[in-house]
Formats: sequence, C-alpha cells, structure tokens
Amino acid sequence: MTTSIEIPQFIKKVMVSKSRRIKYYKKGGKIPKKYANNGFDKKGRMIDSEGNHVVANPRTIGTAKYLTINGQQLYNARMSPHMRSKIVNAVKDSYLPYVKNVKPIKKLPVSISLDFYDTVRQANWDLDNQWLYGKCFQDLVVKLGILPDDDIKYITKAGAPRFFPVDTEEERKLIFHISTETRDEILKHKFYDTLYGESQ
Repeated sequence: MTTSIEIPQFIKKVMVSKSRRIKYYKKGGKIPKKYANNGFDKKGRMIDSEGNHVVANPRTIGTAKYLTINGQQLYNARMSPHMRSKIVNAVKDSYLPYVKNVKPIKKLPVSISLDFYDTVRQANWDLDNQWLYGKCFQDLVVKLGILPDDDIKYITKAGAPRFFPVDTEEERKLIFHISTETRDEILKHKFYDTLYGESQ
C-alpha cells in the first residue's frame, strides 16, 4: 500500500527580510577598485572626498531579500539558528495544505521515497543538497500524527530525492511516496517481528 502526496511548485526561496537595510563599504572588506583611494571614518565605514559614506548596496536598499534553499548551508553550520528555523518552518508551511488531510498510516513500518521534478538549468547543483525537503516532510507527517515518529521503528527508508527533469519552473513538483515496508530483511527481523508480528 502506498500513499502519495504531491507538492506542486515547491518553494525554492525563503524571504528572510522584507526590506534590506543600507550597507556601507567597510575597512577590511572587499572594495571595488574605483574606491581604492577612499578613506574610512572612525567606525571603519568608507567615506568619499566630501566625507559622505559610500553605499555598497544602492540597488537593493528597501527591497526584499530571499535565500535559496540549500541543505549545504545548514550542513556546514554557516547559518544562524534563527535563519535555519525560518527556512525549515517556511518549507513545512508550504507543505501543510497538501499534507494536513492525509489519514494516519496504520500499516507500519514504512519506506519513504521522493520524486524530485525540477529544471536542469546549468546542471551545476547537487541533488543530495536537497535533503532538507525530505527531512521537513518527515517531521511534518509526525507532527500531524500521520506517522507515530520518524525513527527506524516506523520509517526504514528515508526520502532521498530521485531527479526527474522538467522544462519549466511551473512544472516543478515534489511527490512523496509512503509505502508499506515489504523487505524480508525488515519484516522477518526479530525486532520488527516482535513489534508488528508480520512474519507470523
């Protein structure tokens, strides 16, 4: 038995700021060649010949800032806990309309697979860096009571993505498949046999 859940046009970016603040070039930072002869004030902010601060982001001041979802950023711990939480919650919230009415799965344990439909683009991105989508899905189905927990008592295969190329961004989607476990290595193992009695 398999329960399939489709997430159309899954989110790729999360808005992390509604309005970007003004930024100045700072001493010790990356400075464009045209400003190489400029000085700095006592706080290390660049000033021009008239003593005005030199703005580093004139085109983006006041615009929203988005962060592309990439599991590598979470893995290498370069992201603040607040930002990690913001991204994880945004992914889970985007799933909710498609998952909230799924009935609890009684036939346990299960395996989870993920079909990942996306554009190829420059083909320079790693599929394994998309692990966050699967992790958020598992956490959400547990929170909603669809599965009791996400440990190996209940999930014996996690949802690593399998890639399917599509031609347009509008066609992108995720399809999660929650399937009843059928492997003898699991069902006939004494732990699972005691827990579920499948080998009787």
